[in-house]
Amino acid sequence: MRIVIALATLAATLAADMRPSEAQSTHSIRPWCIQDAGRRGILDCTYHNLWQCQQSARGLGACVENPELGWARKEQQQQRRKDWQRR
Repeated sequence: MRIVIALATLAATLAADMRPSEAQSTHSIRPWCIQDAGRRGILDCTYHNLWQCQQSARGLGACVENPELGWARKEQQQQRRKDWQRR
């Protein structure tokens, strides 16, 4: 009986301490992607810097800036324009 209570207590403690992992809780945009030369439009955006991308891209395709960064910049610029026009 003691073992059952101990296991239940341990399970409850572990369940209470569960948090989403870093990848799930924060959406970090990695700035570099490999654009696959063989399949048009396929992007692998898992690279933190250009060097890392270039080393992985050898013979596979080209390194390009993550399009999500461009969209985020465009949204920021539009917001700045709106803020400036309100003045």
